[in-house]
Amino acid sequence: MRQGAMTIALALCWIAFAAMNASAIDYGDVWFAINNGQVVLISGSDGHQIAKTTGLPAPKSICVSPTDGTLYVACSDGKIYHVALDGSHTLFCDLSNDPTGGLPVLDEMKAAPTSIGGGVYAKSTLYGDWGLFRILADGSVLWSITHGRADGSRSMAVDQVTGNLLLPRSFSNAVLLYSHQDGSVIGPANATTAAGGSVADLWQNDGTFWARSTTAPQSIKKFPANGASLPLKSYSADTITDISIDQRDGSVWLLYSTGDALAHCDANGVEIGRYLSGSFNDATNLDVSTTDGSVWIADYRNSAAVKVSSTGVELLRVPSGGGYVSHIEIYKQPLDLTGAVMTNRYNSLRTPLGTGIHPRLLYNTTEYAELRTRVLSEPWASWYADCKVEADAAMAAVVPPFNDLNYPRNAWTTRARTASYCAFVGMIEEDQTYIDKARLLLTWKRWQRSEERRVGKECRSRW
Repeated sequence: MRQGAMTIALALCWIAFAAMNASAIDYGDVWFAINNGQVVLISGSDGHQIAKTTGLPAPKSICVSPTDGTLYVACSDGKIYHVALDGSHTLFCDLSNDPTGGLPVLDEMKAAPTSIGGGVYAKSTLYGDWGLFRILADGSVLWSITHGRADGSRSMAVDQVTGNLLLPRSFSNAVLLYSHQDGSVIGPANATTAAGGSVADLWQNDGTFWARSTTAPQSIKKFPANGASLPLKSYSADTITDISIDQRDGSVWLLYSTGDALAHCDANGVEIGRYLSGSFNDATNLDVSTTDGSVWIADYRNSAAVKVSSTGVELLRVPSGGGYVSHIEIYKQPLDLTGAVMTNRYNSLRTPLGTGIHPRLLYNTTEYAELRTRVLSEPWASWYADCKVEADAAMAAVVPPFNDLNYPRNAWTTRARTASYCAFVGMIEEDQTYIDKARLLLTWKRWQRSEERRVGKECRSRW
């Protein structure tokens, strides 16, 4: 009797232990989506199934939460669902009537760092229109923007240091950086960064990014974080479906649609190898593990998730069990970015009222010290130096006493700009003379007209 009771107790403990660990997840484990409404979580080491969700509308994109390994799934109904580690799912965000008009096809998502509130970025594409959404961890939409005609974007990358979003736009031949705070474009300045570049990825260590260029000869090109100069490196490649950077060393993995093969080049664009030609069939995307550098590929028409070693050897092929594998993403070990390079990174400390790529001019007195520190440090120091040159030139010049009759075209635009330089420098330098000059520049016309009226009255009284 006692032995039987002990056997039952041990069995119950084992069942409880198995149930508790059935939904456990480790770094390197993998989520993949199947076009028939399923998402699957598998072990990254041996491919065994950990969890599975069914009954979703057709998944269009997925995104793994970096905090706990749970999954966000954007589906064909214009809604984003949150999938727990046990496979259960709940509605996360409903964009089925989004501000961009119509039902969005949310074809790409990326996780936002917890430093800016977590949640996701989502991009929609529909019949030639697209929108961009910033969704917070509670499912609320912080902002959404639309730019009309689609720009052929296939991928996005998030700068984990600043929280800003890198988005390639192939039809306008640009890779742009969007502010996490309001969706405004804050860079790069170079509009021809990557002609035809629909895919891009960013190295978190220094903010440099690689983007596809379709100008002959086709290639991927590496650019500085601000994208405002000629490419730093280049690697010849054609018909690229996706690229993914190994965040451990900055090397780049490429997925080819021609030949259904993989390629690997180092951070300088030197080829390491090309692998597994013909092993895939219409593969859609790839992801690189931060744990061991292995690569996972969504092998669409072969209905499988495929693991490849860092040396290009196929290690695992996990069948979907029915349906095409459309997207894949790894639960990654967090990166240590305490020593991340900040040079050329755009406006990493933007404020809510920030506009464009310059610091905002509307500050309260408690923010002056922080503002001075920011403006007198790179990347703003060189901009401020130019601003001060303009202000000093205005300080040395005499405000010309011309009236309305001979006022040059656009002179007031120039005067307003010069006044803003003087006011800003006066604030930074705590020098009232600059501010007085700005006031004179802005009020001189009113004084001149008043003076003309006074003289006119005197003349009329004499007559």
